[in-house]
Amino acid sequence: MRAVQISSWGGPEVFEVVERPEPEPREGEVLVRVAAAALNPVEWFTAAGYLQELAPAVVPPYVPGWDFAGTVVRGEGYAEGERVVGMVRQFDGLDGSLAELVAVPGELLGRLGDADLVAAGGLALNAVTARQALELGGLAAGQTVVVTGASGAVGGAAVQLAAAAGATVVAVASTGDEEHVRSLGAATVLGRTSAEELGERVRGLVPGGADLVLDAVPLGPAAVGAVCDGGRFVTVLDSGVPAPERGILGVKVDVRPRPGELQELATAYAEGRLRVRVAAAYPLEEVAAAVEKASAGGLRGKVVVLL
Repeated sequence: MRAVQISSWGGPEVFEVVERPEPEPREGEVLVRVAAAALNPVEWFTAAGYLQELAPAVVPPYVPGWDFAGTVVRGEGYAEGERVVGMVRQFDGLDGSLAELVAVPGELLGRLGDADLVAAGGLALNAVTARQALELGGLAAGQTVVVTGASGAVGGAAVQLAAAAGATVVAVASTGDEEHVRSLGAATVLGRTSAEELGERVRGLVPGGADLVLDAVPLGPAAVGAVCDGGRFVTVLDSGVPAPERGILGVKVDVRPRPGELQELATAYAEGRLRVRVAAAYPLEEVAAAVEKASAGGLRGKVVVLL
């Protein structure tokens, strides 16, 4: 099968298409023919060698990729041709999703019905991250939740999930993206701001501060000023966790797929309740160009590789 392989640490040029043996599914695993796999920052940061301490099990040569959507080839409990979405937690040293075939535990897949596979290729990692981060934050109906980076994939998913749970969402978004973020369910959209200014702006809207801040950009620990006493602050980076103050719980989300979780998110996607924005799609042969485009930033949506 064709797959992307990282043979040495480096930039977009190390994302090379090679021939590799087809995976053989083990007991409980499902073999999936990948149709689309989105690129995430973790892919190019890992390939550059920046995450060796965090992911010591990932060493060249390896197949990169976390997200994928495709059709079932074979596997217990699944019919051939079923459309599914999934995620490979590559930090565990597993071959990633940028390959024509991938074998993953069936309990970690989500059935998509007839939903679009291209956008679904960017669903899993970001939606699971958003969901688990909101859970860490103790999300509940009636709360005020601040989401930074709401124009991005994790932030956009978090806005949708928090609004659907009955929270009032205050979102921080890029200029020109205000209407899109409102369409995701944000009650208020703030323009880009510093971590220090965020607290002042949020407290101008919500006296006392928000119940929960999900810092998906992240702006950094100083954004804790937007949280009320006894509230929660969740970030995506270890360096983003604030020092203890005012009884606030500050934590970093560590994403690990859980049985059944992706099915709930896949159902929401298939029913139109969870949207994924795609900025560009590239054929597998142009994966290096796709990585260069995605890593340059400034896009409104995911870059997806088509297999």
